[in-house]
Amino acid sequence: LVTALQSVDRDDIDLLFCGTPSSFGPRDAMLERLAAEEHLKQAGVRFEIRGLQGRPEIYGAAYDKLLSQSKMALNLSKDNDAPLYSSDRISQLIGNGILTFIPMSTGLEEIIPRTEAVFFSDYDDLVEKILFFHAHEREREKIAGAGRISAQKRFSSERIAKFMVEFTLGGPLSEAYEWDRHIFP
Repeated sequence: LVTALQSVDRDDIDLLFCGTPSSFGPRDAMLERLAAEEHLKQAGVRFEIRGLQGRPEIYGAAYDKLLSQSKMALNLSKDNDAPLYSSDRISQLIGNGILTFIPMSTGLEEIIPRTEAVFFSDYDDLVEKILFFHAHEREREKIAGAGRISAQKRFSSERIAKFMVEFTLGGPLSEAYEWDRHIFP
């Protein structure tokens, strides 16, 4: 485990969103609005969007490189109202030490503490928080670093596999899992 963010040079992209094209919906509208947001432009926030708005999708080593150049990112799904839902994007962002913004409508703050990601309620709240963390690097690094360390422990393949085996076999769970109150028969 690499725990020090100082070894990662994150000077190219302040805010990142990568996704796949969909029919125009709330996520796309929010991204379009953010791309044109004057407050972000005036603060010098460098915002990179991939996979939407005519920008090509990115995969593999090029995607990994883009993540390594990013300070903050948006975890926006096509539908952010599904309880506790996120694509694998969230693990890629948080697990790589990128400060991740997550809509409160997902309910993911039940699993991910506010000390490890930033939750926002609406567009204005998101813009305010982007501007704050853009201007306060130490606070950004603290939350992103805590998220990285915790996510790599909490969502490791070994821990997830252990939970799946314990649950599938019907035995008692060997530890308290953050999601165990959301298991339904």
